[in-house]
This record gives sequence, structure tokens and C-alpha cells, in this order.
Amino acid sequence: MLLALISDLHGQRIALEYLEKIIEKYKIDAIVISGDITQYNDTSYLEKIFHILGESGTNAYMVWGNSDGPETQKAILSSKYNIHLKLKLIGSDKIIGLSETDQPVTIEPTKLQGAILVTHKPPLRKLLLEPYQNAPKFHISGHLHMVKSVRKYPSVTTIQVPTLQSGEFALFNTENEKTKFLHV
Repeated sequence: MLLALISDLHGQRIALEYLEKIIEKYKIDAIVISGDITQYNDTSYLEKIFHILGESGTNAYMVWGNSDGPETQKAILSSKYNIHLKLKLIGSDKIIGLSETDQPVTIEPTKLQGAILVTHKPPLRKLLLEPYQNAPKFHISGHLHMVKSVRKYPSVTTIQVPTLQSGEFALFNTENEKTKFLHV
């Protein structure tokens, strides 16, 4: 599976154009959006994202971030693209998300084991240095805007996605586990 990884659109019109170009140019199987899609409660921007995805027939999986307000969160939760605390199949891989939330949440460890975990904020590095049973295989996150990296830890490989506002994104091949950072 070839996944386009995007994050931090922040309601910018140029990010919509970049999204359309990614869909047109690359033969992707799906898009993974790791939050900060809008600026607070701009559900009209989110509807534009849904329209682009729907018109193109592109599969997508998304979580919300700290700049996505309650109305945006509700719209994502009720959409077919929502993976917040929901385990879905993406080809033969499992994918699950954990959106930015102030509420305590629990994810059943067996849902995480070997899955692709998507969050907005990156994991704390000190927690990644030890091996864990039931760890996800990959952890995709955004939030840091200009930082892009792939790091292998004892239990998980993290993929830090840069901001689509500046035309940056990643292509991730789940079969060969290779990630390429590109500019639209």
C-alpha cells in the first residue's frame, strides 16, 4: 500500500491545492491526515477536504489536532474518514488513531499491536527507548511543522510528517516500509 501522509493544513487554501495535486500526481492507495486540519471550528474547510476526497474516490484516514475545535471534531467523528479510537483495515494492515483530546482514553493493547498508529502530537522519545509488548509497528504524527523524520526504536518506527501548508508531505510504502519526503 502506498500512503500519502499529510498534516497541519491549518485551514489554508494552498493546502487544498496541494492535496489535489498529490491525489492527481501520485498513485496512492490512501491518505493519512494527522491533525490540525482546520483553524478551530472551520467545518466549511473540512467539508472541502471531504469533497476533494469524495470526488477523487481516495480512501482517507484522519485524526484531529489541537487547532481543530469541537465542531470540527464532531464532523470528523461522524465521517467515514474518522480513525479516532477506531481500528480499521488498510489493505492487510491495521490502522488506528488517537486524536488530540483532554479526556482520558484507553485503547485495547491488542488493537495497537502491529498496527499503524496515527496521532497529531509525536510520542515522547524517552518512552520509545524501551521495547514494549503490544506496540504499534508504525507511529505517524504531525504537529512539529517543519520536522520530517523516520526513526526506528526497539518496538516502533516513528514517522514525523511536516506541514502541508508549505507543500511538504510523505509517501509511505507499507510493504517495503520505505518513506520518502517530498514537496508538491
